[in-house]
Amino acid sequence: MTEQVEALRRELEDELAKVAQFPHYNPGPVLRLDADGVVLLANRAADELLGIDDLHDRSWLEVCRGLSDSDWSLAVAAVDEPFGFEAEFGERTFSFQHVRVPGEDIVFAFGTDITERHRAEAQLREVARFPDMNPGPVVRMDTSATVLLSNAAARAVFGGDLVDRSWLDVCPGIDDEFWQRVLATSDVVAREASVDGSIYLFAHRHDRRTGLVFVFGSDITQHKMTERALVQSEKMATLGTLAAGVAHELNNPAAAARRAAGQLADALQKVDAAHVALNEAHLGPASWALVRELEQRARTAVPASADLSGMHRADAEGAIEDWLDRQGIADAWELAPALCAIELGPARLAEIAGQVEPEALAAVVTFAARTVPVYALAREIGESSSRISEIVNALRGYSFLGLAPSQDVDVHRGIDDTLVILNSRIPEGVAVHRRFDPQVPLLEGFGGELNQVWTHLLDNALDAVGAHGEITVTTRHSAGAVEVEVADDGPGMSADVVDRVFDPFFTTKPQGQGTGLGLSTCHSIVVDQHGGDIVVSSSPGSTRFTVSLPVRSRQAVRDGGDASASGVIELEDGSAMT
Repeated sequence: MTEQVEALRRELEDELAKVAQFPHYNPGPVLRLDADGVVLLANRAADELLGIDDLHDRSWLEVCRGLSDSDWSLAVAAVDEPFGFEAEFGERTFSFQHVRVPGEDIVFAFGTDITERHRAEAQLREVARFPDMNPGPVVRMDTSATVLLSNAAARAVFGGDLVDRSWLDVCPGIDDEFWQRVLATSDVVAREASVDGSIYLFAHRHDRRTGLVFVFGSDITQHKMTERALVQSEKMATLGTLAAGVAHELNNPAAAARRAAGQLADALQKVDAAHVALNEAHLGPASWALVRELEQRARTAVPASADLSGMHRADAEGAIEDWLDRQGIADAWELAPALCAIELGPARLAEIAGQVEPEALAAVVTFAARTVPVYALAREIGESSSRISEIVNALRGYSFLGLAPSQDVDVHRGIDDTLVILNSRIPEGVAVHRRFDPQVPLLEGFGGELNQVWTHLLDNALDAVGAHGEITVTTRHSAGAVEVEVADDGPGMSADVVDRVFDPFFTTKPQGQGTGLGLSTCHSIVVDQHGGDIVVSSSPGSTRFTVSLPVRSRQAVRDGGDASASGVIELEDGSAMT
């Protein structure tokens, strides 16, 4: 009997030992606490977590960081529902569920490692906060353009909550046509918009997988201001070049007029003296008629001797001088070039000698010769003044001074005026051909800006051909649009240069010789301001820039064009533009 009791006792002790070991097999911390929070039992996981060899008789409120008296009161009262409490131990976070044994002052605490869950939740919160951390406006919307989410920056830009509002109503410049473009592609579709004085670039992207449209905005106000300043700098540089060219063009006729005016005073004095001598010669009516004929010849004559070579002209003047010397007429060396200019050779002079009184021959011949420089100098002053007026008118037409920003633009006149302004840039070895379609109509647009386009394209063509080559400007009219093609026979451009030629700040010129904004400006003027297009094709020996501009509502044939005419006229000009 005693042996049976002993065996039963040992069996019960083994079972109790196994029960006591049971919490140690739990991978999470397990503690048994009394109503005061004193640890009665803790498994190995709890000891390892808290870094204490034996938690027995330790206060759970001291061991579990952050657990307050009020929290413990809730834990002791947690009979029906467990009381949860999260605590951090180093870099790990545990959730302890406290459960009180019904009818006893015993509380069990079961711990679960929720470190990874906390990290995941933190990442989710960070992702949720991401749009608000973006300094630029971020908007999410459905395919109907209804805003579903907007970050703080977007709300600040547009002034208030955007949820449930239509993006087409919120963002300036966004219309149904643009929205359909966004929905039709998965690529980024950008649009600039001005909001309260600031300029934003809104990049739209349609996510076909989720059916959502995301918009990411950037404030490009400063960038635009910098770009405009650089464009203005480019314009000023171009203006400086043009001003230098115009000054050079004006200087030549002005200097010629000034020189002719100085020589004209001396020529008039000599004509007066010759006229006095003529009056003293007592000419008869027939001789006076001859004098008037010679004066008229001097007035209207274009020096034929200009077509003679230097040697032949010298021979002709020498023959006249010999004849005058034989007749005893003074200053023969000075009179001979003027008489040669109006084609009074020895034979004609001999006829004149037979028609006038012998004593009046010298006076008649001298008067005829003295009138030639007067009319020639007057003609030179007139031509120089006309050239100055032509340049000034071209400059006025080039800049469209005094006209409204938008007007009827004559493309041909704009190109002609630009060529006049650029004349000093055209080397003698470069030929400029103009092949103009007479049926090209007037355009409704911005004349000054279009002249900038012609200037940049022609200037680039001149750079391409160098000192020798050909540039051809061709105009065409078709289907409500005008095409202007500027072609040169320079070395051409490589494919990678052609791809980037309209990019802002891209240039193939050496550093300091170009800003890379000329063709970018052309693209902006043609595409953005006029709704046209500009393309380039290039191969060795041939580069062509083609500008296409819509006529819009203007269908009037340009001045000077014959409505019944057809075909293309070709005007070929050398380096001297007249």
